[in-house]
Amino acid sequence: MIVNAAAGRRAVLFTLALTLLVAGCRGAPETGDPSLVLEVAISPTPPAVGPARLIITLHDTAGVPLEGAEIRVEGNMSHAGMVPVLATAEEEGKGRYAVPDFRFTMAGDWVLTTRATLPDDRWAQTMMSTLVVGAPTGMRPDTAGEGHEQGAHTHEPGEDAAHSVGPGGTGEGAGHPSHTHEPAP
Repeated sequence: MIVNAAAGRRAVLFTLALTLLVAGCRGAPETGDPSLVLEVAISPTPPAVGPARLIITLHDTAGVPLEGAEIRVEGNMSHAGMVPVLATAEEEGKGRYAVPDFRFTMAGDWVLTTRATLPDDRWAQTMMSTLVVGAPTGMRPDTAGEGHEQGAHTHEPGEDAAHSVGPGGTGEGAGHPSHTHEPAP
């Protein structure tokens, strides 16, 4: 009996060690071509339940704007059970793209995964975490996102949440491809 218990413990430890080894091999998510820089900003900041504008820029490491990309955004809440919000950005020119009406369906922590694919199949991807607050002031939560007019929000420079990924897949100053933006006090 003692031999079987010791063998059982070794089997459990071996399985645990193997699981940790395999999990550790996944590493950071892929970010694509290191010569591409993909930046994402949200307006308003912090975003509220309902529509928000996503402003996306794509350029190379020399700062040359890149046009003709297909850019898709997938928004997921950090907990299971929610249907993802999917959108395709519209090109505005000179490396600038926008999703004018991205719909955050619920307050809480969200992760936006943005992927840009150029006509020559080079691609870049970034992940951005953001906190979505309740319905905008004066709007009932059940009508959030209805009746929103574009341009209804104005912001001072630097007010929008922004995230970028550049060479090596790191966010500006973040040291990793995922970065959380906290609401302003």
